[in-house]
Amino acid sequence: SAPTPVSPTPASRRLAVFLKVSSICLLIPFLLIPLAMTNGVLRERQALQQQAAREIAGIWGQRQQITGPVLAVTYSYKAQVIRTRIVEGKKTDVEETDQLWSTAYFLPETFDLKGGMTTEVRERGIYKARLFHARSTLSGAFKLPANWGIMEDLPDYKFDKPYIAIGIRDIRGIENSPALKLEGTKLPFEPGSQVGFLGDGIHAPLTLEAGADDKLVDFSLDLDLQG
Repeated sequence: SAPTPVSPTPASRRLAVFLKVSSICLLIPFLLIPLAMTNGVLRERQALQQQAAREIAGIWGQRQQITGPVLAVTYSYKAQVIRTRIVEGKKTDVEETDQLWSTAYFLPETFDLKGGMTTEVRERGIYKARLFHARSTLSGAFKLPANWGIMEDLPDYKFDKPYIAIGIRDIRGIENSPALKLEGTKLPFEPGSQVGFLGDGIHAPLTLEAGADDKLVDFSLDLDLQG
């Protein structure tokens, strides 16, 4: 006759469940080891990819940003200032005439930007970086206010040569030799924007002089950038 099946007792069922759960808990750390190794390799590859991109950008040009153009003119003016002086052994406030310096900034009255872009892939070992070439034309007009906006005491003011400045994040990426076209005349750009809030860039000294009336001055330039 067939043997009578033995029914598991509650204690044996609890023991079986405990052994299964314990086995799973023991397997989890062993399963995490290859996962951690994979994550380590992935982070290393990502770091190498970023390093390769930085090396390519160091030769080609970093991420680009164009700011401006801005028309700037530096000027000096006479002003009355109060200074403390020692007069006959006593501190006395004395009014004196001093020569102060400042810069006036003008944004374009009209502005237009046209351009196109192409991309290419550069490789460094097994790593790749996508780079771009941008061909842009900037044009517009500046409004020169009469006497640079000075409404009174004009003889107390002396103006330096004005200039048009453009901020460019990484000037190493300039591919052409940009020239400013101003009222039919080509003017070369020089390194440095000369304007603190624009950061790095280029500027073109001008021969303009503000007259007794407002005046519109047309400008344009071709700018080729890579990055």
